[in-house]
Amino acid sequence: MSTKTQMILRLKVLIAITFILLAFSAAGPTANASEIEQPGRFGLGLSVGWPGPALSTNTFVADWMSIQANLGPFWSFHGGFLAADYLFWLHDIVTHEKLDFTWFVGPGLVFAFWDNRYSWRRNASLVGAVEGDIGLALQFKEQPFDLVFQVAPGVMFGEFGAWLWIQGNAAFRYYF
Repeated sequence: MSTKTQMILRLKVLIAITFILLAFSAAGPTANASEIEQPGRFGLGLSVGWPGPALSTNTFVADWMSIQANLGPFWSFHGGFLAADYLFWLHDIVTHEKLDFTWFVGPGLVFAFWDNRYSWRRNASLVGAVEGDIGLALQFKEQPFDLVFQVAPGVMFGEFGAWLWIQGNAAFRYYF
């Protein structure tokens, strides 16, 4: 299967998952955004950015702390990554009757792998990174959604040494 065919197939899967999440939201009960930040709330959705598209999850362990994870392929689809972050949700920047605009910070870890045939360094197939996340979130009050924009600079480590790592993405999640 060609790379173009693989990318089209994966794009179709991401679109199908998006429609499924939207269907859940249309059928679900109305919820307040403040309910999103309750311990035990679990958000599931999609993320787009660097290092690639991903399945995005977020679970609140307290009303101001959460654990976020993103799992997906690199944009080249010849490898994958797992990013896990411990986030501290700080005060709201703007509160409106339809949504809350808030921000968060926190430490994170990334593990990535890829096929050596496509690596710029033939001996670099597994790496790890330590990063610091900072992001903005829109939490909708009429439905249990959030829309998150984040950037996470850090340091990547592997057999080749260390280099600067910057991860950035936008995620859309539905909370159960």
